Amino acid sequence: MENESTALAKVDDDNMNLTTVAKSQIQIYSAAMDNTVRHWDSYDMKCIRVFTEYRSELSAMVYSRNRHIVVTGHDDGTIRIWNLDTGSTINLKEHSNTVTCIITANLRRHEELVVTGGFDGRIGVWDVRKRQNRRPHLMFMFDAHPGSEILCILHDASKNTLLTGGNDTTIKVWSAATFDLLGQHIGTTHILILRSFECIDWYIADIRRSRGSSYMPSIRCESSYL
Repeated sequence: MENESTALAKVDDDNMNLTTVAKSQIQIYSAAMDNTVRHWDSYDMKCIRVFTEYRSELSAMVYSRNRHIVVTGHDDGTIRIWNLDTGSTINLKEHSNTVTCIITANLRRHEELVVTGGFDGRIGVWDVRKRQNRRPHLMFMFDAHPGSEILCILHDASKNTLLTGGNDTTIKVWSAATFDLLGQHIGTTHILILRSFECIDWYIADIRRSRGSSYMPSIRCESSYL
């Protein structure tokens, strides 16, 4: 389901500094529990712009540099695509519970897609491009952790795989081309956090034992979970 709305977004231009924005080479955006998405100047960390969400609580966020949009996840299962020039949003809803994590990933060559995970245990793959003959839409959705909640997602670009972590104490590895399950790591004792840094590829899960997979990831993309 989708609809476009300008009423959901309130843009505060009082602190706008166009000179600083033009010079900035790094875009910094944050999503907070006060239900705001903020754009920060990367040089002096002043808030440049504020987008306020009124309909449902923010639960996750990702910024797409290629498309210059922010995509947010919400506790009602909605994802919103924010136009950063106008503050308008395109709203899509397929998750039946809170969207907990969002990433951008080149699952297909030269095609950046958005991947979401939620408390409904499902993974959604979205085309967020707005074209003349096609609106943003859900491309594929599957049950990754049935009966459980997904807490984080990572994309391994070198092998084109997705890693998902849930509160069922498993890390699952999926083909990003076919979404077939390639293996899983079982036996974590705490909530999973999958994370990567630019120069150090690693993942944390406090794994006691691994079954069904010898997969060693080379992680390039980070999920966000508020």
